[in-house]
Amino acid sequence: PEAKRQRARVEADLESLRRRPEGIGAGELDCATGLLLWIRKDPARAREFLALAVEKSPTLEEAYEAMAALEMEQGNYEESVLWCTRGVQTDLGYLPHLEGRADARLAWGHASPQDAPSHFAKAVEDFTESLTRDDTRDRPFQGRGVARSSLGQFRSAIQDFDEALKRSPRSYEARFGRGLAWWGWGAQLQDRDQNFTDSYARAIEDFSKAIELNPDHNGAWFM
Repeated sequence: PEAKRQRARVEADLESLRRRPEGIGAGELDCATGLLLWIRKDPARAREFLALAVEKSPTLEEAYEAMAALEMEQGNYEESVLWCTRGVQTDLGYLPHLEGRADARLAWGHASPQDAPSHFAKAVEDFTESLTRDDTRDRPFQGRGVARSSLGQFRSAIQDFDEALKRSPRSYEARFGRGLAWWGWGAQLQDRDQNFTDSYARAIEDFSKAIELNPDHNGAWFM
């Protein structure tokens, strides 16, 4: 219900903007129209207007970001990466483009197992680049932790989730991610006939905390 109310508010705001476009550029108006069409689940027309927005306003960051997110939602991961790359080239300091590209590469890797290591490694590079610009937020640490876990680099992933939790102690996503990393590390130790019980215990502790922070987290309950 809350999501529907939020969507209705966004629709109303965007419709109002379209009716009273004074003071905004043509590209911004097309971007608003594209977002409205996306919300109304018309991705083909949304794509047309967002592309127009970029054509009219080549430095409009929101249009690149929206187009990349739309393509990722549609499962067009390569296109999403390309749009994020164009955004990065337009404004290197705008971190959502860099982190959005990393997210797209993560999704692409999970959707294409044969090329997964390459996509995950590039995601690590993007999150690392983001951290060189701003290491005060939990998001790039958490994202890099997910990418490193996907590569089987569980010890490094745990360190990233540790840093994410220092910045956002109540992040159930970071707790769950660290739990998965501890679980993966335990499995690697078990395969090597080394002591793994502490790793599994830490994983259970993190899964339990994730459930405490978000009782509806099905993944943590499953683990």
